[in-house]
Amino acid sequence: MSVAGFLSSLPASPVSAASLVSCGGAVMMNAAELLCSHLDPHAPPQLCSYSWALLKTDSSTKVAQGSFLLPPGVANMQIYAANGFLNALSPPIIMCQQKPAGDGP
Repeated sequence: MSVAGFLSSLPASPVSAASLVSCGGAVMMNAAELLCSHLDPHAPPQLCSYSWALLKTDSSTKVAQGSFLLPPGVANMQIYAANGFLNALSPPIIMCQQKPAGDGP
């Protein structure tokens, strides 16, 4: 079956998914901060990874990266905070998925 044939057999109605996580990052007064919130207190915890390119005060680049577990209903959880930055070189990139069952607390 060709790709075109496969695509034409899909339903014509649009599909959208609501995000369970909302994050925002900023660099102000030589400090960088990234905050995230879990938007649905009834949804499962979200396991997330982030990457954020930042310009340091010595004009070098730092890529802040890591992972975190976002519990249901939490608001404005501090994910990253550090000082010594002039600017963000990119918006923070955050990818989340439902925490797999049986992965501990």
